[in-house]
Amino acid sequence: MGFFKPAWQSEDSAKAIGATQKTTDQKKLALISQNAHNYYVRILAASSLTDKELARKILTEIAGKNVGYDNRMFAVGELRELIDEKHYNEIIDRIKSEMTEEEKEDEKWEEEKQKEFFGHLIDGIKRGDWQ
Repeated sequence: MGFFKPAWQSEDSAKAIGATQKTTDQKKLALISQNAHNYYVRILAASSLTDKELARKILTEIAGKNVGYDNRMFAVGELRELIDEKHYNEIIDRIKSEMTEEEKEDEKWEEEKQKEFFGHLIDGIKRGDWQ
């Protein structure tokens, strides 16, 4: 046994993410996607797999776990290319039904900020600010 753990196992998220993004070895990516402590790192690794069936399986598993709304939605976003529309919508509906009140408030706030941003953008276009 070594004294050092791989960078992808680091408690420092930036270090773990950086190490995962640099990895191209498919066996290592499969290992990371199933064993990393950080679910964001797992999702990054799974989305880099060339074995799309394994990627689909791992991402579906993460999307179905209670690992936080953002992680679950990131996994679903990566899954979109790998599953049909019906299953995609079922997963989204399940995640939304399991949202905490705090997550619902966060999502509502983000939607309001997006509407506000696009409203300002459209107003600027109408005024001729964006030519």
